Amino acid sequence: MNENSGKLISIKVRGKIAELTNINFELVGGNSDYKIHFDFDSDWKKQNVKTAIFVFGGDTRFRVFNGNVCDGVSVQNANTLFIGVISGDIITTTPATVCGIKQSITDIGGVPKAPETNTYNQIIALLNKIIEQGKGLDGLTPYIKDGNWWIGEEDTGVRAEGVDGKNGSTPYIQDNYWYIDGINTQIIAKGQDGKDGLTPYIKDSYWYIGDKNTGVIARGTDGNDGNDGVGIEKIEFTNSDGIKDTYTITLTNGKTANFTVTNGKDGRDGENGQDRKNGLDGKDGADGYTPKKGVDYWTPEDIADIKAYVDEAILGGEW
Repeated sequence: MNENSGKLISIKVRGKIAELTNINFELVGGNSDYKIHFDFDSDWKKQNVKTAIFVFGGDTRFRVFNGNVCDGVSVQNANTLFIGVISGDIITTTPATVCGIKQSITDIGGVPKAPETNTYNQIIALLNKIIEQGKGLDGLTPYIKDGNWWIGEEDTGVRAEGVDGKNGSTPYIQDNYWYIDGINTQIIAKGQDGKDGLTPYIKDSYWYIGDKNTGVIARGTDGNDGNDGVGIEKIEFTNSDGIKDTYTITLTNGKTANFTVTNGKDGRDGENGQDRKNGLDGKDGADGYTPKKGVDYWTPEDIADIKAYVDEAILGGEW
């Protein structure tokens, strides 16, 4: 059935509240040639078999259906129709209201108690024709109520739920195989030991695994050359001022610096002695002492002081 064609009453169900959303025709009493389309929410997803209830003029009718669409019923002697849905005693809705039902001829004249002979004969002839063609009448859809299957208003006595199954067997390992209920499934439960792995090694500056060159360089490339260092090219005596001697230091990068060495001060003059008679000429004195380089001046101590001064100036960034 195409629910988008023909006469249709649309009802939305949200939170068990049924609400009329649309009716695309004018409902006339005494007619059932229309369909009801229900828009259910998630509460109804698990309810396969449902029953639509139609209440009007003190009368109640039922329609059992699957899915979202069911057939309508013939409304007699009423201008208002209430429609709701139930699924056994599990879930139910409020009624949706359809108002303004038009009065039909059967509402005025009443429904015939029995068909006239001519009409009855036509019905029997139609039934015989259907039987001859092998067509059956629409049956009733079974539904679940109180744990049993029902057809129409009849309890079939057939349980709708099966009996509990037996507990399954738990597989276990024996002799390295999986067993179930004492039967060897021939399925190995443990995998075989794997082979020893290969240890990477370096060859031709690359990492090898087995006989395969991985292409990964094992040693880094040489870095760039560093800047040339700075050293002392020469040291020259350039000036003397009293007890201070100045030396000029020339570095290998062309820069120069001065280094001052302070000598000891002269001692104080002694007091004049008393005049005496001239004595006899004395013997010639010993030869004078000539200062020696490295002993009296430019000693290792002097060199160490100059070197420490130069290193401190270079490392400290003064030069």
